[in-house]
Amino acid sequence: MVKQPNVKWFAVGLAVAFGVAGFALVTGPAVAVDNVCVARTSSSPGNLSWRLRQASGLTSLAASPNVLFTHNDRGIRDSPAPGEDTTHAAVWAIGLNGTALARFRLTSGGTPIPYFDTEAISRDPLGRLVLADTGTNVDGRVTVALYRFTPPPVTAGQAYVEQDIGAEVIPLAYYANATTSTRTALNVEAMAIDLAGNAWFVPRNSNLPYSYTATAAALNQAAGTTTPARAVRSTRLAVNGPMTDASFSPDGTMLLVKSISTVYAYDLRTTPVVTALARTPCAVATASKAKAPGYGEAIVARDDGSFVTVAEGSKTQTSGLSSALWSFSV
Repeated sequence: MVKQPNVKWFAVGLAVAFGVAGFALVTGPAVAVDNVCVARTSSSPGNLSWRLRQASGLTSLAASPNVLFTHNDRGIRDSPAPGEDTTHAAVWAIGLNGTALARFRLTSGGTPIPYFDTEAISRDPLGRLVLADTGTNVDGRVTVALYRFTPPPVTAGQAYVEQDIGAEVIPLAYYANATTSTRTALNVEAMAIDLAGNAWFVPRNSNLPYSYTATAAALNQAAGTTTPARAVRSTRLAVNGPMTDASFSPDGTMLLVKSISTVYAYDLRTTPVVTALARTPCAVATASKAKAPGYGEAIVARDDGSFVTVAEGSKTQTSGLSSALWSFSV
């Protein structure tokens, strides 16, 4: 059972009112895109704060329209700013222009959760956020973790707040098949949860990577225990990695899988995920160099085929604005 959050609210400064021309994440019921391969138009509505200079994942929630959720990875530990918390798992809410709206520090049993390397974030069918502490390029772990929680609604343009919030800790391990007891060490940056609540993972592999999946039942059974959920090897992708993020559209009709420079789209309207991933996807955005539109690790998909990306910034930055958000509209 998740302990009730220990709430600490800090209103900082004035609310930042904003509107983003040409892109609205939630403006009412969206119509599924007719062709996931359709051309997108890119624009940059804003930048992240330097405090999110190692932003490594993006997602959204229906309960918080026109708001995105993101987080840093362990890169902020390399050059921490004075007084900066680089030890505990945290998720940030930001406006569509990158303005920080809230920071949620995650706790378990009232104690802040120390993290290893948080690399991805997704939403589940119950409107919860799931933060993936699945980066293993430094520590080589074979058991990783997901942190699942329900944030309070965040309003676009609200004053910045900070809050401690209780999260379920879900241990997880990867297996080559459904029967083996041998765990596989994988460095995973791409994770997304489908409409059935199943979690999909794509390791950071330069060759044709396999996907791994943990069922919703496995995640629920492992929550709050020391027995990891089994993420079992599934479909092998038809394009080379390394993959850095993934996102299902809220209606489940499209899956986006991202490398540093390319966004791949999969049409799920009549095809299950396990089948779609084996097919050659459409490359719907390609960045030719750093700081070009779409370059970077993180992505979040929209029902109408649009999406938002963001890149990591400089680890040593301690003021001002960091990386640009890029919006891709149909």
